[in-house]
Amino acid sequence: LESQAPLVTVVGPQDAAVVSVGQPVELVIVASDHAGVNSVLFNIGNDLLGGPIEEVGVTAIMRHSWTPTDADEGPITIFITATNVNGITSEPSTIDLTVVAVATSTPEPTVEAIPEATPEN
Repeated sequence: LESQAPLVTVVGPQDAAVVSVGQPVELVIVASDHAGVNSVLFNIGNDLLGGPIEEVGVTAIMRHSWTPTDADEGPITIFITATNVNGITSEPSTIDLTVVAVATSTPEPTVEAIPEATPEN
């Protein structure tokens, strides 16, 4: 048991979810290890989103809020790893998301009829 890595389970968002630029996304995971979870990291590629959240105990529910930017637009994968008190790091758990730009509505142009001038008698 000393050589086992922590277990990381993604609770939310659902895999393959579509999220919007500028709208916060709550990442929720459960990390557990019989010896105790020491830290948890949230990454997109090599970019750290959050963590390390340290000294979290044997089992912990973790929440991390992340707000996608224009640079994140398109498909992304978030990687979550946990390291136990023995220094053993889990294989990454992943969440695949699609980030979309928020559609901005353009107001329809208004056309106003100008009354025709009538000559006065």
